[in-house]
Amino acid sequence: MWTPQAAGHDIAMLAQKAAVARDTRPQQFGVFRNLAFHFGQQGIADIGIDLFVGLCVLSRAASLGKVPGEQGVRAIGIARVFAQQAKRRMASIVRRITRNEDEELNRLAGFILDKGSYPWDVLS
Repeated sequence: MWTPQAAGHDIAMLAQKAAVARDTRPQQFGVFRNLAFHFGQQGIADIGIDLFVGLCVLSRAASLGKVPGEQGVRAIGIARVFAQQAKRRMASIVRRITRNEDEELNRLAGFILDKGSYPWDVLS
């Protein structure tokens, strides 16, 4: 199986290590996970991973696209699907970073706490 190489390192292995580090490191630091995401660091890391993996997918699709036949066509199709999904993920992350709703959520939570109940409950 072909895997892209960068400076003698297997790209798939590096991407896997980055994903494991991304998933386990915040758990090791507990409360800092929420703070890191709040300030967009987790989102920025996810965007970086999508861009990196996207370049790997495009590179592989470009080399397979030169091969005549179904394999090249399928590789380009897979790259298009991946690119569209990555684009949606990255746009969602950017929206979450740029549209901080903390202040509004804090006001709503304070209102409910002051009221002592959820005032819009239809079963009251």
